[in-house]
Amino acid sequence: CGLVTSIDVGLSNMSIARISITFYTMIKASTPIFVLAWAFVFGIEEITLTLLAVVGVIAAGEFLTVLGEVDFDSIGFFLCLTASVLSGARWTLMQLKLNILEPPLKTTIATMRVLSPSMFVSLFFISLIYERPWTKLSEGGYLDNSGALFQTIGLGLAGAFFFISMV
Repeated sequence: CGLVTSIDVGLSNMSIARISITFYTMIKASTPIFVLAWAFVFGIEEITLTLLAVVGVIAAGEFLTVLGEVDFDSIGFFLCLTASVLSGARWTLMQLKLNILEPPLKTTIATMRVLSPSMFVSLFFISLIYERPWTKLSEGGYLDNSGALFQTIGLGLAGAFFFISMV
């Protein structure tokens, strides 16, 4: 679950650098299609005509959305669509995991406590490979003296504090 979540987050962040926020939001709106598809694959949900009709309407709306995009970037689109597929897998895997845990997790905080370590480790290594922070830190003057070092660490901790506060 954590690995799928971290890849979803990473691909979403990469796609948002290539496509507009509105287009990103419209593509990510297709996530329920993939949640349902993964639920079919894992046997959580049964295929019915009503569900197929709902998926068809959502898919048609997504097609019309993509058709009207002026600045269409195929790489950004496929990154975002892959993130949506993985998001559907994440929700379905989370449902499966919650069904088999003993004792069951009763709050979202408990769920985050279980998922966060694997999400952190996998996203940390993916970001190290993709971002290569050692090149940016050495060039930017962030570590030149103790004042710059403490400012860099302080800004990072402030961002982390705000992020944790939002959860």
